[in-house]
Amino acid sequence: MSKALCRYVAFLRAVNGGQINTILKEDLRSLFSETGAAWAETYITSGNVVFDCLPSGLVGILERAHARLRQRHKIEQPIITRTIAELGKLCEAGIPPISGSDYLGVIATFLSTQPKTVPVLPLSSRRGDICVFEIRKDVVLSHRFKVNGNAGDANALAERLFGVISTSRSWNTVQGLVRKFNVSPITKGNG
Repeated sequence: MSKALCRYVAFLRAVNGGQINTILKEDLRSLFSETGAAWAETYITSGNVVFDCLPSGLVGILERAHARLRQRHKIEQPIITRTIAELGKLCEAGIPPISGSDYLGVIATFLSTQPKTVPVLPLSSRRGDICVFEIRKDVVLSHRFKVNGNAGDANALAERLFGVISTSRSWNTVQGLVRKFNVSPITKGNG
């Protein structure tokens, strides 16, 4: 069994900087530190927590963190995690270029488990505002467009298509996590 710390990213669903399910970044950081993480930091206000722990301690930390999130913030959705190394490999593989005046960018949707079904891709939403173009293991990649002033929800589409709970982040967020946290922590409280 490895004694080396591993860096994980917890993607909390339904946490944002708006009016609904707002959790202060300091509270998230503390919550993970209190549950056994060796180090914890947040990244932007959409429920991203980067933390270090032994691989053998991950399940316990996630169980305790989830219990506290349910108790303190009424958040029932599971905490979806990936290692920073997995995110690095995801980013290294790149994204096919696309452009257009209504193009908003790439969305990475992290599935909580392996998909129950895998449809033939590419596949677009009915409105054409989300185009799922690839699945890499348990991460669904979609292009997002503005159609008639609206942009679709890549997470809702992925859950319908793949039949499992998921959470989505912009590709820019995924890349930012890798750039910022692919090294040892230097300071706390700067996320």
